[in-house]
Amino acid sequence: VLPSNNTKMMVWGKIMESYLLDHKINPDKISIVGSPRHDRFFKKKMLNQNNNTILIASNLFFHLNFDGNDTRAYDRFVVYLREILTYIKKNSDKKPIIKLHQTEYFDISSIVKKIDPSITIYQYEDVLELLETCDVLISLNYSTILLDSLILNKPTMVILPEKQNFEEEEIIKRNAVLVVSDISELEIKLSEILLDDGIRENLISKGKQFVEEYFSYRGNSSEYLAKLL
Repeated sequence: VLPSNNTKMMVWGKIMESYLLDHKINPDKISIVGSPRHDRFFKKKMLNQNNNTILIASNLFFHLNFDGNDTRAYDRFVVYLREILTYIKKNSDKKPIIKLHQTEYFDISSIVKKIDPSITIYQYEDVLELLETCDVLISLNYSTILLDSLILNKPTMVILPEKQNFEEEEIIKRNAVLVVSDISELEIKLSEILLDDGIRENLISKGKQFVEEYFSYRGNSSEYLAKLL
């Protein structure tokens, strides 16, 4: 839905500007200002430290779906989570940690504890602090945390347990993240993102390219927006 009753539409960068222009928005209404909420991410990116953790982010299911909602997506979600944690335990010396969404209503804590009660689970902690010290991000659904992760140069994977056409999102079309939409793909994709240095470096490289195109005024967006206003 593109708003029309406004003086200006302020966007993060060139990609969103192009999208609006393709949908016949008056170019005089569009101002590229960057993303103020990500200024602190850009300022932190050079201070990253890796403490060998794998951050698994549990994100909300989206239910504004004209195709209806498949309750079996929840079952697939649980299978994905169980298989991911099992694979990490058997094949990696990295430590998985869980970040729940702050408004989580599908609580996976009990599932995690059954698999491995030693896994640390966070919910209200600052996601930036968890991201900047992790080695890999695995997002259990499509979320803006993917962008947060790419800014910090982390190899990033997203699980798509429900058909929502997220494959059409630019971050996925440009191969900036590794995508799993079928459980049969999971083991090989986990092997790639955790153990294959070539694929990890390629993901980081494509992520950097995407971030540079997607965000303008990286790190000083707030200052630019304030001056514009």
